[in-house]
Amino acid sequence: MTALSDLGGRDLSGTVVFWDFDGTIAERPGHWSSCMIDALLRVEPDSILTAESLELYLRHGFPWQDTSIDRTHLIRPDDWWRAIDAVLRAAYLAAGVSVSVVDDAVTGVRPRFRDPDTWRVIPEARTALETLRDAGARQAILSNHVPELPEIVDSLSLGDYFERVFTSAAIGWEKPNAGIFRHALLEFGHPDEVWLIGDNPVADVEGAAGAGIRPILVQGSYIVNDGVTHAEAIRVIRAGTRAHGERVNTR
Repeated sequence: MTALSDLGGRDLSGTVVFWDFDGTIAERPGHWSSCMIDALLRVEPDSILTAESLELYLRHGFPWQDTSIDRTHLIRPDDWWRAIDAVLRAAYLAAGVSVSVVDDAVTGVRPRFRDPDTWRVIPEARTALETLRDAGARQAILSNHVPELPEIVDSLSLGDYFERVFTSAAIGWEKPNAGIFRHALLEFGHPDEVWLIGDNPVADVEGAAGAGIRPILVQGSYIVNDGVTHAEAIRVIRAGTRAHGERVNTR
């Protein structure tokens, strides 16, 4: 197998690569439902509720489940979490969690979700990040995520790869809404060549393409898709081609 560092290709100085985070760079097994069960068991150790059962009540309410809404009034972390807490509380109650413990369970989700010990870096992603950095690319995270994403990134020893970590919670718009892409492009001064690597065909690929960003769909941890490997994504960027082989203008 060819190592990413041996792929060769053009110098990427001036090229900007945005990365999705969750499922593309790192993963939290079980995600929200597992986190909520962990928090519940701390206040109700005998609970028999499962993450799979809880997922049935988590299909509505999260910001990324309706990306048409302007949430710029929730960009302060406590305000964002207050809105999420209402979603979590409703899900717990719908799943049969007792009113007597539900508020304590909700309170426990925030610190548990951002706990670095519950996150795992995808090895292929770290190698890809190193390759792009060594080639001179400017990198940033652009993710639908919690306010504490920058701290999570740093705790996983990933911070040195990125100039910026953009989380939707601090912007008020979620992918694929154009608002979050406009924000990131403005912060980077509207560079000539911009890519986005992500695992979601809608949020990442369609959203980026609509904003004039060249998207690459990669195989992710949560979503079954027909994406390429991380190594192939880097090969595409180094070659200056689209994932389907069409030549792009690299100026």
